[in-house]
Amino acid sequence: MEVRDAMKTSSVFPLRDENYQAVYAEEAAMVDAGELIAEAMEKAGLSRSDLARKLGVPRSEITARLSGERNITVRNLAKTLHALGSKLLLDLEREPVEEQQDPSTLIRSAYWVCRDVRPRHEARPGNDRLVELMMIKR
Repeated sequence: MEVRDAMKTSSVFPLRDENYQAVYAEEAAMVDAGELIAEAMEKAGLSRSDLARKLGVPRSEITARLSGERNITVRNLAKTLHALGSKLLLDLEREPVEEQQDPSTLIRSAYWVCRDVRPRHEARPGNDRLVELMMIKR
C-alpha cells in the first residue's frame, strides 16, 4: 500500500483513534446481534411479523433489531433468540492492539473470515497488493 493510499484510509477510518475503535466495536456488536436474529429466524422459518407476534412487539421493532438501529439489551436479545428456539452464547475474543491497528491485518482477517461465503475469483490486474495481503496466512 502506498503512503498516499494509507493516508486516505487513515483519514476515513482513523484506526489508531481509541474513540473510533470503541464506536466501531459497538456498531459491530449491533450488526452481529441483527445477524444472529436473522439466522435464528431463518432456521425457525418465521417472518418478522411472526416474531413480532410471539414477542408482543410491533413489526417495526423487529425490523429495527435486525438492522442494528435498536440498541437491544442482552436480555432482549436472549428473549428474542429463545422465542426462535435458539440460545444466546457469549464469548470473548481479545486481539493484540497491534493487530487491531494494522489495516493490512484487518483486510487479511476479513478475507479469511469470509472465505467460505465469497465467490472464488482470479486476481485482476491492478489489485496485486490487495491479493498479496489476502494471501498472507495469519
